[in-house]
Amino acid sequence: MGTIEQAIGDLYSTLLPLRRLLGDRRSAFEQAITETLLAIDSDGCFAEPVTLEVLTAAKR
Repeated sequence: MGTIEQAIGDLYSTLLPLRRLLGDRRSAFEQAITETLLAIDSDGCFAEPVTLEVLTAAKR
């Protein structure tokens, strides 16, 4: 399970120029994300489905 803080951190880590682009609007952005996610789940806990594939090979 992920938290809202982790979701916001993921946004910043995947959209590298986001912090710079937001400038002094960063707090408002984080508040809007928080409010939106809490409207979806009031506990603020979210699961991210992940598919994992493993390919193996053997040398003969």
